[in-house]
Amino acid sequence: MAKIIQLDTFRTSVRSKHGNISFPQLYRAQGFYWNEPINDHAHPTPSDRPAPHFYTLSERDDGGYANVAYTPIRSLDPAIDSGWLLIRHHRKLEEAEGYLSALADFNTGWKGRAPKALFQTKDGLFTLVERKPSPGTPDHLAIYVMLIPDPHINTEMGRMFSTGTIDYHQIVHPDGSVTIDPDMLLDPASEEDIFN
Repeated sequence: MAKIIQLDTFRTSVRSKHGNISFPQLYRAQGFYWNEPINDHAHPTPSDRPAPHFYTLSERDDGGYANVAYTPIRSLDPAIDSGWLLIRHHRKLEEAEGYLSALADFNTGWKGRAPKALFQTKDGLFTLVERKPSPGTPDHLAIYVMLIPDPHINTEMGRMFSTGTIDYHQIVHPDGSVTIDPDMLLDPASEEDIFN
């Protein structure tokens, strides 16, 4: 089971247009490696070697590093960040744990730290996953995802195929602009024409 970090008070990074969900603030965090203890009775001490930066939704998540400094960010900076950050809302603990288990089973291109923490607010649970972009798609994206009722549920196709909900994306680009079209996250070369 993942560690749950309670966020009783938190800054909001993105507010969803559906469901009135406030996503916690996104941080870029930079810490330092620890020095090995000099003997069995000594404690590790912080070194002066910087560790790779990482991302988190809480200033209480130190990533196991020493002297971590947190920078609140809204978007990724192409000069120092790469890949995608997926910040996903989950309504229940079972959903979040199932999501993390599926990520571990399939390991579909995440990079950086494996997701080990859940972040909990009054609005539910949140996961943060860092991954490589799909080939042929934009880089440096912060992608906020939540489930919303499927607007096509009452159509013939919807009744046949819908589970009742769909993912709603708010995609924050490096310039801070926000789009909601999830098709931009798909590899254009892998799309098949199902009618030919």
